[in-house]
Amino acid sequence: MKKLLLLLPSILFFGLLIISLLHRGGISFQAHILWMIMMLPIAVCVFFAQKNQDSSKTPSILLGLILLLLLTIAAGWTYSQMRDFGLISITTLLGGLATLIIVIEMDMAETTIERLLNILCVIASLLCMFGLGLYFFTTIDRLSSTFVHLPYLTTSYPNAFALFLLSVMPHALLQLNKFRNRPWLIINALVISSLLLTFSRGSLIMGIGIVATLFILKKITFDKKVALTLVGIIALTATFQLIRPDSLGQNSFEEKYTFNAGEKTSSVNERMDFWKGALSMIKAHPLFGTGPDTFKYTFPQYQTSLLANSDHPHNMFLKQASEFGIPSALLLIAIIIYGLYGLRRTYRANHTHLALGLAILAMLGHNLLDYNLNFTSNALIFYAFLGLIIGATRHDDHQVPKRALWTILLLFTGMMFVGGTYEAYQRMLITQARGLTASSEIAKIKEAESLFSKIHPIFYEDAILLRAQNAIEMKNLPLAKSLLKNIVTRDRDYAEGYNLLSETYINSTVLAKGANTKAMELDSWNNLRYYFQKLQLMSKDEKIINKGAYQILLSDYLILLQNNAHETIRSGNPQYAIKIAQLLGLTDLQKKLSDTAILERKKFTDRYYITLSPL
Repeated sequence: MKKLLLLLPSILFFGLLIISLLHRGGISFQAHILWMIMMLPIAVCVFFAQKNQDSSKTPSILLGLILLLLLTIAAGWTYSQMRDFGLISITTLLGGLATLIIVIEMDMAETTIERLLNILCVIASLLCMFGLGLYFFTTIDRLSSTFVHLPYLTTSYPNAFALFLLSVMPHALLQLNKFRNRPWLIINALVISSLLLTFSRGSLIMGIGIVATLFILKKITFDKKVALTLVGIIALTATFQLIRPDSLGQNSFEEKYTFNAGEKTSSVNERMDFWKGALSMIKAHPLFGTGPDTFKYTFPQYQTSLLANSDHPHNMFLKQASEFGIPSALLLIAIIIYGLYGLRRTYRANHTHLALGLAILAMLGHNLLDYNLNFTSNALIFYAFLGLIIGATRHDDHQVPKRALWTILLLFTGMMFVGGTYEAYQRMLITQARGLTASSEIAKIKEAESLFSKIHPIFYEDAILLRAQNAIEMKNLPLAKSLLKNIVTRDRDYAEGYNLLSETYINSTVLAKGANTKAMELDSWNNLRYYFQKLQLMSKDEKIINKGAYQILLSDYLILLQNNAHETIRSGNPQYAIKIAQLLGLTDLQKKLSDTAILERKKFTDRYYITLSPL
């Protein structure tokens, strides 16, 4: 029976991997190919980790839970409301579960685990230095850095990077007790100051929880080492906050962490809306969910207010339950509890076990308020730590060659820095091109097209969308149409792509309406541009327009605009709300929208000291 349980996860893993070869899952063909190439070593490792069945160290109970979870994943995909989606969620989760099994099978010694955590802390420190460089030289106003996310490296997700830093923070703090602790003073200062500069409130709460727990357990005390580390954190954070050029924009710690920043409490309200919507989705589809990666497209049906949309409900268990069903979420919880259960007797005496346990709990806490385990590196670290806990609390020790660990360090960090530097360059091109598209000057619009043409199209769909929009502004409709058709062919559920495509069909109202209707179906709540395009098409046919419904929509938007919460809505620039009011002849509402938009834009300009394009 145990052999069968060992074989079935591999069979399902390879089976789903083969199926995904024919299933693009809403991402570009090139990105999909790279994704599959990157996933192949994980699949091979699963096979070799389980080939010697008699000496398997993975507990049968855990294998049974993983098997049942895999079955719920397969069922969720089979009964998905949108079957063209799911590859990203499924392969990331499968990669995490495969990593869990592989790490348990490796059965590493305590000294080896500690060495691995040391290496991870060194990697984190190097990434923090890279991130501080990006923070100083680029317009990204929250610190982030390069880290692995299949199928590409990413430098623009501060919350995800903050979660990565949380995973190394407990071990780094515990190393302050070491005799030779000077390097750890530097590592802790880099990691914690970088965590603060991500301005991730969820990570700040979890970070405070880690420190408080270590003080309560008396694993660290306020001594000279801790005092020096605190001074280093304050000095590094304050220095980079002060030397960052005003022209690049600034965030205020006081405003951000007290919810008095530009978005005020909109992020809290949005999360409440996401959670309520997710619960409604779970109630409607309790067994199999709506399908992997479908939250963004099914959530608008359950929205109760005009707020933002998202790829996920900002809670890992609500995401699992809403997209794969309640049984799947319960199985995931059971696997995590099973992994942590072995710590109950060892965490007080064993620093390594305590560091792993606190890291897992901090990552869980963060993912109850946000969701960043969809990033490959975070998912693999989470499940690797869980595997280390299971292995360390159940099995005998074995050594892993030290040279192999340093080889992994060099290859891993080299890949991240080369890839991250290239991606940062690409994102700088996008930022420059976007700035030029805001101008009405023909020369600048042409210069923007030149920059857009240098951006690699494989992983930057949004940049291609911006290029198409720029082509429409230049009246180059053939180029815009070609770019947009390529986008919607790759991603058949890209609402903004369809809507822009409708603007290129100037000689065919039927095709224009079809594309616009598709956009409205996919994202009916959150983009006023779609409504404006729809009204323009209706005006051409001289159809009767229900002004009352649009008046309510614009009135709701005005309230959000007055509270500066509109920036989180997928409605883009307020100009489309103003254009709709103008098109419908709602003069008073048009004036209120225009005046409020100008006032809010002035507040934004005064705060960031940068010139923004007029409405």
